[in-house]
Amino acid sequence: MKTPKLILNIADKMGFDVPIDNSQPPPPPPPPKKIYNVPPVKAEIPIPKKSPPEPKTPPPVKEKAVTQVKKSETVKKTVDGAVKVKEYITENLTFLIGGVICILIVLVVAIFAVINWGDMKTRVVKIAEITGEVTIESGARVKPASKNARLSPGDTITLSDDARVRLQIDPDKFLTIEPDTSLYVDYTNIEGMGSVAVNLLYGSVITEMSEEIRAKDSFLVITPNTVIDVRKSVFRTDFEYFGDYGGTPAKITTVENFSGNVNLQLFDDTGEKSENLMILKARNSATLITTPDTALYNGLNVELNLENLPQLTLTEILRVSNSFTPLAYSTIELNDALKLVSERNYQTASSVTLPETTTATPFEPIVVPPETETRISEEEIIIITTTTIPQTIPTTQTLGEMTTYTGEKWWEIANTGTETEVLTTE
Repeated sequence: MKTPKLILNIADKMGFDVPIDNSQPPPPPPPPKKIYNVPPVKAEIPIPKKSPPEPKTPPPVKEKAVTQVKKSETVKKTVDGAVKVKEYITENLTFLIGGVICILIVLVVAIFAVINWGDMKTRVVKIAEITGEVTIESGARVKPASKNARLSPGDTITLSDDARVRLQIDPDKFLTIEPDTSLYVDYTNIEGMGSVAVNLLYGSVITEMSEEIRAKDSFLVITPNTVIDVRKSVFRTDFEYFGDYGGTPAKITTVENFSGNVNLQLFDDTGEKSENLMILKARNSATLITTPDTALYNGLNVELNLENLPQLTLTEILRVSNSFTPLAYSTIELNDALKLVSERNYQTASSVTLPETTTATPFEPIVVPPETETRISEEEIIIITTTTIPQTIPTTQTLGEMTTYTGEKWWEIANTGTETEVLTTE
């Protein structure tokens, strides 16, 4: 920095030794330039700038590669599956065509069923009345029966020797099942448009049909040696096995017709039809016998004797008659027969002396000494051969009660000589 001149002068006068700067002063600055017509400065309004969108972060290279691999595997599996399907179709084309045909057949049958059976009701088979001990066997299960219990096709119903069941099939068909009987019913589920088959294993059943069977329907009662085809009728069927019938086993079916006509077809021991179809008329009975050697109609259209029927059977037939179902017998005929049978059963039960044992013993051949030979009337024979020997003799016998003698029948006893000829009547 240069020392001012004033200070130098003072320093010189006071005797200080001050260095003198002899350098030239700087030139004066140039005069300012004049500016003419200067335009006013405009204030600029700041324009907001849009922020650029954030760039999407690309997936990592590794995940992208895994996704591509998965897509490739899916495509490969799809292609492999299509190839396998094609191969399966090629190998099983015949079976597939058959399956399609079966499906079409089922559809056609279903459409036909809807058209023809669409307005039909489901068939109901149920117990309308029941007394005594009754069981129903359905498959491997056996259960006690009760009123209003329904039976499925093939269910076996079995009655004890003091039971009775009235089975209803549709609104117009009834089966009165007598004591000591077993049967099962096979049927289609459409009422009035299918078959009903009552298979009688043993015992007796009364069939009541108040309405005629339609043309597309069928009703059969089947025993081990007989088929009974009926359209509208009231009839009784009894079936029994005989271990010794004249030295040979036998199957015997007895049919007793109270109204209309029924068709009977006999079968031999091998299950083949033995003879032509036979017609059983009302007020008649027929006995059909099958042995290992022969099968025959033993008495077709024999006049039915009401007095030989069980009391329970007559009671039921009379009830059917009173329900306005037309029968070939008048109410007077049925009442007279029932009265006679009831009185005979009561008198017989009151006069029989029980043996010491609790079970009945078979009849012994009746032997009458020549000097005291007497004749036995036909009425007494009937009592001997058809009367029940109960274990406990009641003081009174109610109407409709029926028992069955379990001992050896007179026709099962071997003929040992002329001593048994006293059982016949002149």
